[in-house]
Amino acid sequence: MFDRKKSSVTRIGIVDDEQSCIDHLTELLLGGDKNIEIIFKANGVEEGKTCLKEYSVDLLFLDVQLKDGIGFDLLPFVDENIRVVFATAFDQFAVRAFEVNALDYLVKPIQSERLERALNMFHDQKKRNQTLLPIKPEDELLMMESQTCSFVYARDIQFIQSDKDYSIVQTADKSHYVRRSMNKWEEMLPATLFLRVHRSYIVNMEMIERIKKDGSGRYQLQLQNSEVPIYSSRRYSSRLKRFQEII
Repeated sequence: MFDRKKSSVTRIGIVDDEQSCIDHLTELLLGGDKNIEIIFKANGVEEGKTCLKEYSVDLLFLDVQLKDGIGFDLLPFVDENIRVVFATAFDQFAVRAFEVNALDYLVKPIQSERLERALNMFHDQKKRNQTLLPIKPEDELLMMESQTCSFVYARDIQFIQSDKDYSIVQTADKSHYVRRSMNKWEEMLPATLFLRVHRSYIVNMEMIERIKKDGSGRYQLQLQNSEVPIYSSRRYSSRLKRFQEII
């Protein structure tokens, strides 16, 4: 049985193009945990988009191969606060699923023990208020933009600039406009590589070519392949002072 003490009601969405799989997952979910409410069931990418716009869920069970695309096509429309569990009969998709920071990955036919583990992982992360897993420089990050998904190695990011609830992720050859706050970026990015230098900027320390202090106590950073310098704020200047002492 699932641990019912871990949280209040968990709102769940299911996207799968096989009705028998939806029925099986529904039976496992509702039979094992009375604190679960299934908000919607969708049969494909397009129906999933509609449901995600209309309903609010905490956890999404998403099939990889759907009748009108693949589950990854739906990710740009999934709010960053929704955790995703992929479910499929094809385990070769497992690596890619974890590359997009999915909560878990279940191989069909889904077993109650594996489902229990996924739900317990969700409740544990929710209890710790952990929505993103720390990453390594060699990891690939999913850039979920308005209509597309792409992958970027963490070490290839030059800087990240804030734009309200969104952010601009700059690499050597492209800008990505994604829905993720600077605090979320700072939480997940490796501190050995990335440094917050301003309320609106996080920089890759390996991309810094020159750094100098101006008369106001701020620092000016010149990054590789960038003509426009980035300026630190006084609030974050102590971090740059320590960095300057290292280089």
